[in-house]
Amino acid sequence: MSTNPADNDKRGGYVDVPRAPDDGVFEIGLVMAGAVSAGAYTAGVLDFLVEALDAWESAKAEEAAATKSSSRQWSIPGHSVRLRVVSGASAGAMTGAIAAAALKYDFPHVRSATASSANPFYQAWVEDIDISRLLETRDLDGKSGPVVSVLDSTVLSEILPKVLSFAASATLTRPWVQSGVRYIFTQTNLRGVPYFLSMRGNTSGGLGMIAHADYQSFHVLYEGSALRPPRADDVLVTFPNSTDKLPWHALGQAALASGAFPIGLAPRVIERDATGFNYRFVVVPGQSNGPAQVAQLDPMWPQRKPPSPFRSVVVDGGTMNNEPLNLAHAELAGLAGSNERTGKLANRALVLIDPFPDEAGSVDDPTRGQSESIFGVGMALLGAWKDQARFDPEDLGLADADNVYSRFLIAPSRGTSTISNDFALASGALGGFSGFLSREYRNHDFLLGRRNCQQFLREHFCLPIDNEPVFGVVNNALTQPGSKWIVPGSPACLPIIPLFGSAAEEQPLPDWPKGFFRPELLTDLGTKRIGGVLDNVLRESVKIDVLRRGLVKVGLVILRSVLVKKFIEMITKSLAERGLA
Repeated sequence: MSTNPADNDKRGGYVDVPRAPDDGVFEIGLVMAGAVSAGAYTAGVLDFLVEALDAWESAKAEEAAATKSSSRQWSIPGHSVRLRVVSGASAGAMTGAIAAAALKYDFPHVRSATASSANPFYQAWVEDIDISRLLETRDLDGKSGPVVSVLDSTVLSEILPKVLSFAASATLTRPWVQSGVRYIFTQTNLRGVPYFLSMRGNTSGGLGMIAHADYQSFHVLYEGSALRPPRADDVLVTFPNSTDKLPWHALGQAALASGAFPIGLAPRVIERDATGFNYRFVVVPGQSNGPAQVAQLDPMWPQRKPPSPFRSVVVDGGTMNNEPLNLAHAELAGLAGSNERTGKLANRALVLIDPFPDEAGSVDDPTRGQSESIFGVGMALLGAWKDQARFDPEDLGLADADNVYSRFLIAPSRGTSTISNDFALASGALGGFSGFLSREYRNHDFLLGRRNCQQFLREHFCLPIDNEPVFGVVNNALTQPGSKWIVPGSPACLPIIPLFGSAAEEQPLPDWPKGFFRPELLTDLGTKRIGGVLDNVLRESVKIDVLRRGLVKVGLVILRSVLVKKFIEMITKSLAERGLA
């Protein structure tokens, strides 16, 4: 690995080894997985996390003012947490975009007894998005051109400026966001970036490759100057926030592109500076038994000239990288580095928020890849492509032990619940789309996210009391047997984010939203939407005479009726399986 400052400049700072956090500081990276409509759950987790961190910072400020002493004499834990990076895919990226703007402002939090449209997470994920709007035909009415999605994505383009222009009456200086946070949104770049591996031989040929797993990154500056400068390929985003400003517009479009579920939601056309692709790196073995090196990838553009601008249709980032742990890890630990994993030394961690986590031993399906038919092989191949695109051996290589303190998971849990048939999310039916059917489903998942986040912070997000890098600034009396701050279990731990104020009040388990939606109510909306899509396909794609066109339209009317009926039946069955009917 080069330590030459000039090389570091050429490599955008990526070869730098991040300095250790200051004494008493624990750095975190949030990783938000793709979730379709279960983004409401992720939004609830973030809403509570913000509330908990703010309440703790307020308690520390009051303690400092009252005691006028160092944190080693306080009656509460006086260490600190800093948010360094947020990576997200699909719904996780869209929730990350909300956070990018919202973390500048003071806003009310949503508890079980109240719902506030002034909360940007709740407004976007619970109030503004709904199946009635996704089944509109505004994207088809009076427009020429092909159909771009099964659902009408117009509402998403309307939510975007509202979210990114969010402002409250009061701004808030949050110490835990430092001065800047890096946001990284995964994407599937359908144009791709070309690379070429030359090889010594009898021709000038070699191996051509195209990378489609992509991302865009943004450095959002909250206060003052950045403690760490933006990466060379970051877009620097500053306040005041508004989609009228190009950096905020680019951030929003990147998030929408990451959430463009293929076929279901409209893809996005992204134009960007192609020089950003110069800052893609891999770790390769060192030569002559030397240390590992960071190698810079060099795109092979035609005539060696990058397109200006680089234009591509972009779809769901989750199809290639649905849990972007690798991107957040590289930001925290460096490309060739690692986070301390032992409880005694850990000072950084990734926190994965995943509404649909896998269970150990549940991933293998013995029926997969067993059919020799044309259809069976074709469907299995599509699944294999997706699975392989998401496979990351580097993540597996980091997971060499279970008892580590550098990675944590927040996932849905209702405990054992017969009313929900042991399912935790109301948005989990229909492949994650059911949350769009009812506000009550989304409200349940949002509140469950808040409850699960509280449980996670109180019971699981902790470090052993002998962790000197973080708890060396904490009053020793708080780590003694009998201290109310010690998390039950073995080894004895202190919470990384202790709960104060409203965040310490018990978040109740929300009632399961049974019986709030009747699928037959979608008949008219579904008929209109499917009819509009089929008519558009006929108009734009089928060039036939008037008589035959009339016959085809009759056939499409019949097909529309069949599709709507099957659509209703599928929804009814799926809701019944989860105890929602």
